[in-house]
Amino acid sequence: MGIEEPMSQTLHCSRCDAALSLPLEHLDGRHVRSPQQRDREPLTERGSVYMSMSPLRHTEGSVNQVPQAWMRLDDLLDGVGYTSDRKKLSGCCGIAGTHGPNRVCVCGASVGTESSDCWTPRLFVPAWDKVLDKSDRDSNHKGRRRRSQPTSVTWSYSR
Repeated sequence: MGIEEPMSQTLHCSRCDAALSLPLEHLDGRHVRSPQQRDREPLTERGSVYMSMSPLRHTEGSVNQVPQAWMRLDDLLDGVGYTSDRKKLSGCCGIAGTHGPNRVCVCGASVGTESSDCWTPRLFVPAWDKVLDKSDRDSNHKGRRRRSQPTSVTWSYSR
């Protein structure tokens, strides 16, 4: 029996199924210490997503939901753009992320909230209501991602 490799997760748009992120290793906030929050710094290592059981802060939109994924901005793919709603892009030296989802898929769906201001950690929080984990890939789903509404993003798995 060989050693099983950890699964990586790729974030996808639930409207058009476009990939939104690089493959990410899942860090479960129930078993792993929460990352230290520093202004202007990423919360996670490159290639990982931290699943928090409490919101980063209470604001409009996806930043209030739990569990909540915290990932690096540089783990997003280049096709993830910005909303045209200027209010959601406000900030001092970057984007505060306090006015709801500000990042969009190539199809136009809102997919999450970036925070990159001088007084916030640099991160992306996907807009969703449920994250698929390994336990959800049972025989009833035959390896497919479950889609629950309303959500803008889903995870897919690979080894």
